[in-house]
Amino acid sequence: MKLIKLEGYEFSFDENLDIPYMREELLRLYWQMHPRFRFVKSCKDGNLLDIGSGSGSLSFWKEWGHPIRSKLRMFAVDMQAGEFVERYEAFQTCNLEHTDIPYKNDFFDHVLSAHVFEHLQQPVNLIKNIARILKKGGMAYIEQPNGNSLYAPRRCEFQNAGIACATTTTNFYDDQTHRTPYSSDEIIQLFSEHAGNLFEVVEKGTVWNEYLKDYMLAYAFREQDTEIWTYAVWLHFLWSDYVILRKR
Repeated sequence: MKLIKLEGYEFSFDENLDIPYMREELLRLYWQMHPRFRFVKSCKDGNLLDIGSGSGSLSFWKEWGHPIRSKLRMFAVDMQAGEFVERYEAFQTCNLEHTDIPYKNDFFDHVLSAHVFEHLQQPVNLIKNIARILKKGGMAYIEQPNGNSLYAPRRCEFQNAGIACATTTTNFYDDQTHRTPYSSDEIIQLFSEHAGNLFEVVEKGTVWNEYLKDYMLAYAFREQDTEIWTYAVWLHFLWSDYVILRKR
């Protein structure tokens, strides 16, 4: 058992755990059980907006994993163009906090916002734009760090304890652009306050996978894999919440 002594906290996992999966299979299992992946794969054919698209990696999910979603038309907005934005039907630069999303009213069947709300000083403008651009009956997926992320160890604590693969965000404030964490209920309340009764809750919860967590921690530690270490720590601390809303 690997015991990591941190500042006021002991973090342990079985570093010698027999792992029945290779790296790609671990990642495939992690994502196929993730609510964000399930949302994309279960959307009806139509227009989906990736809000805060970053590199544009979400676009690969059309072909990666099953079912193949070749008829799902993906669009994107962000502050700047990422590496893969040419894969979208269209990409628009947009300041989500202060300007309108540059798409027509009632244009989208689905919108997805993953790890965006926590970067905003004030999410009101984004909520009103989601309400505007989403069709009646359209679905919105919102995912963000919750309050648990405030208490997870910082990456420097892991590094000081000898975990060299801890190089990305493990505590909410490791990312200096983070402003406010939100639980799923707090996101629901924000939509209620700023979009009235326009949305109903379809699903809400915390991103977790009790089965894979320990496998991922052991694999990441042994292979010094930053990506898998980050996902595993997030699972361990129940780091993110999500909510799926339907526009009435």
